[in-house]
Amino acid sequence: MRRSSACAELLGYEQVSLPNIFGHHQLSDSDVMLKSVVVSTRDCSHPQLRVLVCALAAPKCQMSRQHFPCRSLCEEVYDQCREGWLLPPCELLPDTDCWNVKPTTAEHGEDCYHGRGINYRGESNTTVSGTRCERWSEQRSIRPWDYTWANLEENYCRNPAVHPGGFTQPFCVTLNGLEECDIFPCGRHVITQVLLCSTDQGCEDPGEPVFGTRKPAKRFYKLGERVTFTCHKGYRPVSADISATCERTDNNSTRWSNGKPTCEVDNRQKLLDDLLSRNTVGHGDKLHPPGEVDIQFRAYVQKIVEMDEKGEQIVTSTVAQFVSTSILCSYNRH
Repeated sequence: MRRSSACAELLGYEQVSLPNIFGHHQLSDSDVMLKSVVVSTRDCSHPQLRVLVCALAAPKCQMSRQHFPCRSLCEEVYDQCREGWLLPPCELLPDTDCWNVKPTTAEHGEDCYHGRGINYRGESNTTVSGTRCERWSEQRSIRPWDYTWANLEENYCRNPAVHPGGFTQPFCVTLNGLEECDIFPCGRHVITQVLLCSTDQGCEDPGEPVFGTRKPAKRFYKLGERVTFTCHKGYRPVSADISATCERTDNNSTRWSNGKPTCEVDNRQKLLDDLLSRNTVGHGDKLHPPGEVDIQFRAYVQKIVEMDEKGEQIVTSTVAQFVSTSILCSYNRH
């Protein structure tokens, strides 16, 4: 039997099998069900609600078998559409050997996640700090056999924590515990201007300043997240703003509160490093401690070159000899 006309643009298969999970024997009944579910969950923000309803109403027929949608898809949609939920409990759907939506890609061509990423099935395995994920089978903080529907395979980023208040995006296990993964959310619209972005949930990576770095280094930042800029050794920031926050604008887009600072050569630091180099006081390649530096010289007048008694000016030839260096250190104690 061919699929319902109401779902023709959403499902990627033609042959369906009835009766469905609602007990419908006619596709026309499924069309009515689709409309009623959409109305009851009109406040649901998940973009794949209609897809789930269609897959339930018109399950795929493959090799004379009925393929219902995977439980993970149901769990993800339910996570954002609890109010007015008219669909069957997600526990009734199969964990494996089921139908699922094709992976979605972001504007950059990389895979992305919807909602909290409960149905994310990509192969990203790096956290926001750049740490490589550990294999799910080699840890015990989240046992894969307790979440057979969540596809906890290899060391891929996943989100089996379907309870409210859990991780808001795919995460993984590291040697230091659980950490969110560095993955883009889907459905973003990026403006091309530097340090401006218009997204549903946050801001793009502002990048590093010239002769500097930023921390944390991520590809995507949520609303309210802050990034701190630091200049390389031998450079200092020109402006006082060395951090920026991802914030919402009046027109409901998002942007960074500040631009990246300009890092210029720190001439004072360079002078101190030159004076305290190996050839001068034997500090080697190490930087001096923080604090004040007192450099003493011994000088004497070698001869008078020119003297203007009326103008009270005198020009002399002077010889100066380096004597010693003392450093008044100041350390912050914690």
